[in-house]
Amino acid sequence: DTSLYPSVDSVDGNTSIWTNENVTLSINGIIGTKSPSGTIISKYSFDNGKTWSTDKTKIFGENGLIYIRVEDSNGNKSDTYVVEINKIDKIPPTLNLPIEILQIPVGNVLDLWNGVTYYDNDSGINEDLVTVTPDDTSTLNIGEQQIEYSITDNAGNTTVKIRTVNV
Repeated sequence: DTSLYPSVDSVDGNTSIWTNENVTLSINGIIGTKSPSGTIISKYSFDNGKTWSTDKTKIFGENGLIYIRVEDSNGNKSDTYVVEINKIDKIPPTLNLPIEILQIPVGNVLDLWNGVTYYDNDSGINEDLVTVTPDDTSTLNIGEQQIEYSITDNAGNTTVKIRTVNV
Protein backbone atom coordinates (compact mmCIF):
# COMPACT_ATOMS: atom_id res chain seq x y z
CA ASP A 1 0.00 0.00 0.00
CA THR A 2 1.80 3.17 -1.24
CA SER A 3 -0.19 5.39 1.13
CA LEU A 4 2.10 4.09 3.90
CA TYR A 5 5.21 5.51 2.25
CA PRO A 6 6.62 8.95 2.99
CA SER A 7 7.27 11.48 0.28
CA VAL A 8 9.24 14.63 -0.35
CA ASP A 9 6.74 17.47 -0.20
CA SER A 10 9.16 20.21 -1.23
CA VAL A 11 12.77 21.34 -1.07
CA ASP A 12 13.62 24.89 0.03
CA GLY A 13 16.75 26.93 -0.55
CA ASN A 14 17.44 26.48 -4.26
CA THR A 15 18.17 29.81 -5.89
CA SER A 16 16.45 31.10 -9.00
CA ILE A 17 18.96 33.93 -9.47
CA TRP A 18 22.68 33.69 -10.10
CA THR A 19 24.94 33.49 -7.05
CA ASN A 20 28.60 32.95 -6.28
CA GLU A 21 27.69 31.55 -2.85
CA ASN A 22 26.86 28.02 -1.73
CA VAL A 23 23.22 26.89 -1.72
CA THR A 24 21.66 25.23 1.34
CA LEU A 25 18.84 22.82 0.50
CA SER A 26 16.29 21.87 3.13
CA ILE A 27 13.96 18.88 2.67
CA ASN A 28 10.31 19.01 3.70
CA GLY A 29 9.16 15.42 3.97
CA ILE A 30 5.69 14.14 4.81
CA ILE A 31 4.63 10.78 6.16
CA GLY A 32 2.27 8.48 4.29
CA THR A 33 -1.47 9.18 4.65
CA LYS A 34 -2.03 5.76 6.27
CA SER A 35 1.14 5.66 8.38
CA PRO A 36 0.72 4.43 11.96
CA SER A 37 0.33 7.04 14.68
CA GLY A 38 3.66 8.45 15.87
CA THR A 39 5.40 7.94 12.53
CA ILE A 40 7.89 10.71 11.74
CA ILE A 41 10.36 11.47 9.00
CA SER A 42 13.59 10.27 10.58
CA LYS A 43 16.23 10.24 7.83
CA TYR A 44 17.13 12.29 4.80
CA SER A 45 19.25 11.50 1.74
CA PHE A 46 20.68 13.88 -0.85
CA ASP A 47 22.27 11.14 -2.98
CA ASN A 48 19.33 8.86 -3.86
CA GLY A 49 19.63 6.79 -0.70
CA LYS A 50 23.35 5.94 -0.84
CA THR A 51 23.87 7.75 2.47
CA TRP A 52 21.34 8.84 5.10
CA SER A 53 21.40 11.56 7.73
CA THR A 54 19.14 12.92 10.45
CA ASP A 55 19.93 16.42 9.16
CA LYS A 56 17.39 17.65 6.64
CA THR A 57 19.70 20.35 5.27
CA LYS A 58 22.85 20.17 3.19
CA ILE A 59 25.14 22.76 1.63
CA PHE A 60 26.03 22.54 -2.07
CA GLY A 61 28.80 24.50 -3.77
CA GLU A 62 28.33 23.32 -7.35
CA ASN A 63 25.60 22.98 -9.91
CA GLY A 64 24.12 19.55 -10.48
CA LEU A 65 21.17 17.23 -10.09
CA ILE A 66 20.39 16.30 -6.49
CA TYR A 67 18.44 13.08 -5.88
CA ILE A 68 16.50 13.43 -2.63
CA ARG A 69 14.71 10.77 -0.58
CA VAL A 70 13.24 10.58 2.92
CA GLU A 71 12.73 7.66 5.27
CA ASP A 72 10.17 7.41 8.04
CA SER A 73 10.63 5.92 11.50
CA ASN A 74 9.15 2.61 10.26
CA GLY A 75 11.87 2.23 7.60
CA ASN A 76 9.66 3.15 4.64
CA LYS A 77 11.47 5.12 1.95
CA SER A 78 10.10 7.69 -0.47
CA ASP A 79 10.43 7.78 -4.22
CA THR A 80 13.22 9.96 -5.57
CA TYR A 81 12.63 13.71 -5.80
CA VAL A 82 15.03 15.48 -8.16
CA VAL A 83 16.23 19.06 -7.68
CA GLU A 84 18.48 20.80 -10.16
CA ILE A 85 20.91 23.39 -8.86
CA ASN A 86 21.94 25.45 -11.86
CA LYS A 87 22.57 29.03 -10.73
CA ILE A 88 25.92 28.76 -8.91
CA ASP A 89 28.81 30.53 -10.64
CA LYS A 90 32.04 30.92 -8.67
CA ILE A 91 34.33 31.56 -11.64
CA PRO A 92 35.21 35.20 -12.42
CA PRO A 93 34.76 36.43 -15.98
CA THR A 94 37.67 36.49 -18.42
CA LEU A 95 39.14 39.89 -19.34
CA ASN A 96 41.78 40.20 -22.05
CA LEU A 97 43.75 43.41 -22.64
CA PRO A 98 45.60 43.63 -25.99
CA ILE A 99 48.64 45.68 -24.92
CA GLU A 100 49.82 46.22 -21.36
CA ILE A 101 51.51 49.58 -21.99
CA LEU A 102 49.69 51.99 -24.28
CA GLN A 103 51.25 55.16 -25.78
CA ILE A 104 48.92 58.17 -26.16
CA PRO A 105 49.90 61.62 -27.47
CA VAL A 106 49.00 64.47 -25.05
CA GLY A 107 45.35 65.58 -25.37
CA ASN A 108 44.35 62.74 -27.68
CA VAL A 109 41.19 60.77 -27.14
CA LEU A 110 41.63 57.05 -27.47
CA ASP A 111 39.04 54.29 -27.34
CA LEU A 112 40.21 52.37 -24.27
CA TRP A 113 37.95 49.43 -25.21
CA ASN A 114 39.58 48.93 -28.62
CA GLY A 115 40.88 45.34 -28.68
CA VAL A 116 39.64 44.57 -25.15
CA THR A 117 37.58 41.39 -24.89
CA TYR A 118 35.64 39.89 -22.01
CA TYR A 119 33.25 37.02 -21.50
CA ASP A 120 31.76 34.72 -18.90
CA ASN A 121 30.98 31.06 -19.50
CA ASP A 122 28.32 30.66 -16.80
CA SER A 123 26.09 33.51 -15.62
CA GLY A 124 27.00 36.03 -18.30
CA ILE A 125 28.32 39.58 -17.99
CA ASN A 126 26.41 42.24 -16.06
CA GLU A 127 26.87 45.07 -18.59
CA ASP A 128 25.96 47.66 -15.93
CA LEU A 129 29.14 46.64 -14.07
CA VAL A 130 31.62 46.88 -16.95
CA THR A 131 33.85 49.89 -16.28
CA VAL A 132 37.11 51.55 -17.20
CA THR A 133 38.55 54.23 -14.93
CA PRO A 134 39.29 56.89 -15.99
CA ASP A 135 37.07 56.62 -19.05
CA ASP A 136 38.40 59.67 -20.91
CA THR A 137 42.05 59.74 -22.06
CA SER A 138 41.97 63.45 -23.01
CA THR A 139 42.12 64.39 -19.31
CA LEU A 140 45.19 62.29 -18.48
CA ASN A 141 48.32 64.02 -17.20
CA ILE A 142 51.68 63.71 -18.91
CA GLY A 143 53.55 60.63 -17.78
CA GLU A 144 52.62 57.12 -16.77
CA GLN A 145 48.99 56.54 -15.78
CA GLN A 146 47.07 53.49 -14.62
CA ILE A 147 43.78 52.54 -16.29
CA GLU A 148 41.58 50.09 -14.40
CA TYR A 149 39.23 47.72 -16.20
CA SER A 150 36.58 45.97 -14.12
CA ILE A 151 34.17 43.28 -15.34
CA THR A 152 31.50 41.67 -13.13
CA ASP A 153 29.31 38.72 -14.05
CA ASN A 154 25.66 38.19 -13.11
CA ALA A 155 26.67 36.10 -10.08
CA GLY A 156 28.83 38.89 -8.62
CA ASN A 157 32.29 37.57 -9.57
CA THR A 158 34.64 40.38 -10.61
CA THR A 159 37.83 40.51 -12.63
CA VAL A 160 39.99 43.65 -12.46
CA LYS A 161 43.03 44.36 -14.62
CA ILE A 162 45.32 47.38 -14.80
CA ARG A 163 46.69 48.79 -18.03
CA THR A 164 49.58 51.26 -18.09
CA VAL A 165 49.25 54.32 -20.33
CA ASN A 166 52.11 56.66 -21.22
CA VAL A 167 51.02 60.17 -22.20
